[in-house]
Order: sequence, then C-alpha cells, then structure tokens
Amino acid sequence: MNTRWGGFLNGIDQFDAEFFGITSPQATEMDPQQRLVLEVAWRAFENAGLSIDKLNGSDTGVFVGLSTNDYMHLQIKLKPDLKDYNAYSGLGNANSLSANQLSYIFNLRGPSVTVDTACSSSLTSVHLAARSLRQGECEIAIAGGVNALISPGTTVTLSQFNMMSPAGRCKVFDSSADGYVRSEGCGLVVLKRRSDAVRDGDHIIAYLLGSAIGQNGRTTVITAPNAAAQREVIQKALADAHCRPEDVTVVEAHGTGTIVGDPAEVEQIKNVYGGPSPAGLCYLGSVKANVGHLESAAGIAGLIKLILCVQHGEIPPQIHLLYRTARSVGPPAEAGSARSAHSASAAQTRTQLSRQTATRQTTPLLKKLGQRRSCFHFRQEMKLLCAIRTPPGCVIFDTQKTIRLRRSRIRSPCGVRISSTAITTSLARAKSWLRNSSRHRNRDIQATNTTLRSVFYSAARARNTPA
Repeated sequence: MNTRWGGFLNGIDQFDAEFFGITSPQATEMDPQQRLVLEVAWRAFENAGLSIDKLNGSDTGVFVGLSTNDYMHLQIKLKPDLKDYNAYSGLGNANSLSANQLSYIFNLRGPSVTVDTACSSSLTSVHLAARSLRQGECEIAIAGGVNALISPGTTVTLSQFNMMSPAGRCKVFDSSADGYVRSEGCGLVVLKRRSDAVRDGDHIIAYLLGSAIGQNGRTTVITAPNAAAQREVIQKALADAHCRPEDVTVVEAHGTGTIVGDPAEVEQIKNVYGGPSPAGLCYLGSVKANVGHLESAAGIAGLIKLILCVQHGEIPPQIHLLYRTARSVGPPAEAGSARSAHSASAAQTRTQLSRQTATRQTTPLLKKLGQRRSCFHFRQEMKLLCAIRTPPGCVIFDTQKTIRLRRSRIRSPCGVRISSTAITTSLARAKSWLRNSSRHRNRDIQATNTTLRSVFYSAARARNTPA
C-alpha cells in the first residue's frame, strides 16, 4: 500500500437504531453503508417535503449504488470460526439489503435495486430511477450511492494498480497528478415526474433532462479508458436530453487525478463541448479535488455539486491546480455530469436549473416539535431552530407550511432547551420579517407572535426535562 490517506466520516460507528425500529443485535450486524442509506434517505425525504407517513405503502422506487463488502470481510477476520454468526450477519452484509432495507422500513413498494457498476454506480442508479419513472414503474424514486472504507483491502489492491496518490491529494487536471484519495460518503436525490411535482406543489430544485449509460468494451486492460466509448455515451446523453453541446455551460467531470484517466476524459469533453458557443465558455470541474473519490457514491456527489453550482450561480474554484479562480455563471443554465469506472461502464446525466416559484400561503405554525426522543432527530430539531433564527432570507410562512403538511409526525415529543434571550430574539426577528413583507397583515403578525410564543415557551418549560 503506497498511501496512508483517506476521507473518513466522523461517527460512522454510531447509529440510532431505535429511531428506525431496528433492534440492537440487528444493528450490530448491519453494514454501516446500510445505516448511512437509512439516515440520508430520511433527510432527503424531509428536504423534499415528503412525509414518511404519506410515503407509507406508496409506489416509491429505491435505487442505491454500492460496491464494497468491507464490513463482511472485517467480520470474517474477527470471527474466523464463524461461530458467532447469526441470521442478522447474512442480512446485514447483503448488498441487496442496502436498497431493500430502506423499502422495508419505510414500506415503499416500488422497485428496490442495489446497483454495482463500480465508480459509476450512483449515476447508474439515477439513470435507472429516471427510466423507471418514465415507464410508470413508480411514482417517486430515491436514488444515489454510498461508500464506506472499513477495511484496507481495496486500498491495497488499488495501490498495486498505482491508482492511489502518495501525497494524499486528488490533483485533478494538474500536470503533477499522481492518483486519487479514497473517501466515504452517501448521497441521495428524490425524483418525480415533472408533471407530478408541479401538480403536487413540490419545491423543484433541478430538472434531469436526460441520461445515458454505456460500456468501454475491449481496451488494452480492463482499467484503461476508451476514448471512443466515452464520446459516444456523452452524445447519447445529449440526444436523450434533446440538448445541443453548445447549450452546456458547466461540465462536472469524473476527474480523479490519475495520469491516464484525466487526459483521456478531458480530450473527449473538449471534442464534444469545445466548439464555438453563443453561451460563452464551458467550465470544467471535479468535486473529487475537494472531497476525494467516493467511488460508488462519486457520481451522486458530482451531481449534487453541479445542482448547487447552478442554483447559486457560481462555480467554486478547482483546488490543487497551479492556477485556480472562481467563476460565476448566471441562470438559465444547463450542466452535464460524467462518470466512468474501472468496471468500464459509464454514466452521463444532463440537468437544468429549476425556475419554479412557489405561491406562499398563510398557514398556522405547528404548535409543538413532535419528534421521538432520539439523538438523530434531536439534531434535526436543532437545525430547524437555527434555521428559524437565522436571517436574512428565512421565509417564515414557507417553513410553517412545510412543518404542518410535509413533515413526518413521530411519537413521543422531544423537549428542546432554549434560553430566554433566544426566545426574545427569535420573536423579534419573526415580527420584523413579517412587518417588512407587504403580503402579510397585522392580524397575521399577531397570530404568528402568539403561535411562536407557544412553540418556544413549550420548549423552555422542558428545560428541566431530559431530551
């Protein structure tokens, strides 16, 4: 092994099993990747404004990219006689359970698929989810990937191929690039058909215009890129999206920082997108320079970064380059994301910024934070309180509607300790926001003032009650 570097998640050994209705013996045997999928899926559904209660029994598909079995290998090493194995050992280490467990716990009855195409696994999952939605196999889909580094075995193998960076940096597109750094992570996106999302009043952050997958075919070795195959899959994705190359202003590349892979990929991106364009320059980047190579979750990391770039109208600087600078792009914009893999498969997506504007309605604020007494959801409640207290740009009535209509109601309320100073500040800011808005009348201010007091005073009364 030629490297000691990696991108590791904090607390990967921690999991709130009770929150998901999982027993301690079962949780102990579960691959941490399964646990991460459950936690991130919950956050994804909440961020999408989809209540778990309403998803119960729904035609929702689950598509998860996953490639490694480090936890199982570790257990085999620690239990050489297999005498401590039990029924949960098999279930907890089956890759198929990463998707199936999510479908089971949330009672989702659409397709449930775990995908392994190595580094393109998560984007292949997004591609399959989009196809499933278009073919009417499901009404909602959650798709992405997960990666956890529990054992050094894969790192040793990749070191033998000279893929690991001894310096511990992904120097993407740089002449001094010497390999990549393996990293952990999980990312999921919630997809719906555009017509359904508009009908249901969902907050749309981006449109997936098209996607394509392909295979490198025969090359000198199975890990070597195939330039012609890469160009073909890019063109297929553009055709599926009914998009012209000159319309694309940002490309998120696979870009790992390997000596062979980066030049081959950049050359094909240049061949397709390098022509004259009325939109101006086409910018190129790779999130791996920032977070490392998430392997089976690499594609979804790039896709999420790309959507954030288009949303905020700014491309962050590409680090680990001799010359780097931040560039700004303004909507409307279209963007592409590319992923290749050592399994010689590739995935391409095309996304577009959403221009949807939601109609705000005055609705009563939920009177209490009804959540389970669990560490997982306590952290979520604290994030909500911080969001309510943080100006500018906090739209109180949007928050009210989301909490009332789109948030899951969990048994056993959770008391949140909050200082009187925080209560006063929150009320003052809320009233200030309302006064500055011509849409809301004095009666709305008075009603919200009363409701906010009930929320924060209820939390304050719980000061001496364990959360």
